[in-house]
Amino acid sequence: MLKDVLGEDLYALVKESLRGKGREGRDLELAVINNGSYLPAEKFNQVNEENKSLKNRLKEQEAVLSRLPEEEQGRRELSQKLEEERGRLALLQQEWQEASREREQRHSLELALLSRGARNTKACLALLDREKISGENLEQELDRLTEEHSYLFEDGKTGLPRFAAEVEPGGGEGEGLTRQIALGMGLK
Repeated sequence: MLKDVLGEDLYALVKESLRGKGREGRDLELAVINNGSYLPAEKFNQVNEENKSLKNRLKEQEAVLSRLPEEEQGRRELSQKLEEERGRLALLQQEWQEASREREQRHSLELALLSRGARNTKACLALLDREKISGENLEQELDRLTEEHSYLFEDGKTGLPRFAAEVEPGGGEGEGLTRQIALGMGLK
């Protein structure tokens, strides 16, 4: 096409003058000027490599984005499980504390009953209304139980050895230990 425009003589002269003038001694090539469709190989290769690189990066990003919903779902599930386990732990701690208080109260009441000479602490405990017992009325409840169910107690004997703490300065026996037991139960 360029040959048609320049003619054969001029075209051959231009071609000859461009020989060896390119990079690294290569011949310079003539562009097709009629429609601008000629692109040097270097430029084509560079653009082609950039295109391939961009396509690869795009595929990688698409893969990352496709995994995100799955990872987010996994995080939500883990967070939900963590909250459930925290709730269970809180309930278990509360149950443990309640059971521990119950054991301490039962043990303290058994000691108080034994200090009064109870023959069967389980039977005595069954007759006590634990919810009504407080630090102030523990003595009255134990006195009531001793009077109403005297058959459950030995006459004048105690099931525990006597300690100095059982005798108060005023001479009243048993009140000191009972009061200490009530304080140990957290009752005032």
